[in-house]
Amino acid sequence: MSSINDTAAPAGAVSRYRLQHRVTAFMLALIGRLLAAASEVDPTIRGEVSAMPPGQTFLLGVRPAGPALIISEHDGRLRPVAAVPDGAPLAAFEFKHIEHAFLAMTFQESTPQSFANDRMVFEGDIAMAMKFVRCLTRMETLILPKIIARLAVKTYPENLRFGEKLGTGSRIYLRLVRNLFIRS
Repeated sequence: MSSINDTAAPAGAVSRYRLQHRVTAFMLALIGRLLAAASEVDPTIRGEVSAMPPGQTFLLGVRPAGPALIISEHDGRLRPVAAVPDGAPLAAFEFKHIEHAFLAMTFQESTPQSFANDRMVFEGDIAMAMKFVRCLTRMETLILPKIIARLAVKTYPENLRFGEKLGTGSRIYLRLVRNLFIRS
């Protein structure tokens, strides 16, 4: 299983997939760190995470051993981890091919659209999957410009005020930077 820090393309990867592999690995690592920051800052995401069982782990990656984001609930917050902890409840979203992941990671196709197009598989608890998707959607709508967020999520919330988006999004980015320096 790949870790969140796996940015090198596999040795046997066809050269046309190397860039896609690197971009996907970078975006998955960034998403993991942004989700962790958002779970510390945003009360909506904190509410979702607090309702998860202790140690709930999510994997968002590429089959068969491509780059992956692995993130776990820890003390009411999400934390990127290097590997799935033993015995942890797991919900795994996996793209079937690096090209499919690349489309989603570069906002050419939303994650829900990828799933609808049969480009992904899911294994695990559906209720936990929905919590993760709500956290991911909320984070994306807060940190991305509206025009890009509309491409990334299934439905952009019409009641999201500009001030809330700007304030919370800024706090998420500041927490990301803080976390990078504190944990490095």
